[in-house]
Amino acid sequence: MDDRDIDFEDKLWKAADKLRKKVEVHEYKYVVLGLVFLRYLSFAFEERRKVLEGEFSNPESEEYIAYED
Repeated sequence: MDDRDIDFEDKLWKAADKLRKKVEVHEYKYVVLGLVFLRYLSFAFEERRKVLEGEFSNPESEEYIAYED
């Protein structure tokens, strides 16, 4: 990284600090719980998407969708 990248990164973090509200220590749990929940949803939907992709791409399945080229 050159000095310009480091300066830009520093400016970006300072701007984020200004925009971010001050969070008290006891309020972090709400932020963290929200992020943990979003991560759980991401994993759950990814697993379900894989199952559905398998069903829709399997010609033996009732849910099969043939793609026309």
